[in-house]
Amino acid sequence: MASNTSEYGRQWRRENAEHVKADKARYHAEHLEQDRERSRLWRVANKAHVKAERVKYISEHRDEVLAKRRAWAKTDSGKLAKKAYATYRLAAGAKKLSADDLVTITSDYGGFCPYCGNRITDGHIDHVVPLIDGGRSDLENLVYVCARCNLAKGAKSLIAFLLDRAILAEAVK
Repeated sequence: MASNTSEYGRQWRRENAEHVKADKARYHAEHLEQDRERSRLWRVANKAHVKAERVKYISEHRDEVLAKRRAWAKTDSGKLAKKAYATYRLAAGAKKLSADDLVTITSDYGGFCPYCGNRITDGHIDHVVPLIDGGRSDLENLVYVCARCNLAKGAKSLIAFLLDRAILAEAVK
């Protein structure tokens, strides 16, 4: 009897596929948080499997994945994430900057470099107090500057950089 009931259920679902699909969508909408939590817990419990599947997918769809990554990197979110990662990478143990943090940092001076006053076209996030001198990667120590100034400053303190620049400016006069 069970096999007949099971077969009847499969047959009914095949014949009423749209109804089944609508029921599943309704259930999912009503239980969204529970479904997300169940999925999250499964991913945590099956990290090795999830990683293996991701690696397999990327190897099988390499060109598509790379194209999507390149396209995302050109978006505002991608550019901000790249800057956040670069800053995070330099400061071992620092927390990652959020997108809101990056917006705050990049908008502080209205698109102008606080070191030279020129409009920023290719910007960098600089540590006012360099990491090597004990500076931290927090909002109070980060500033958005033009690439030219950041590369010239390097690991110098802000005072040393500005003094070097003033001495160089005097020598050029």
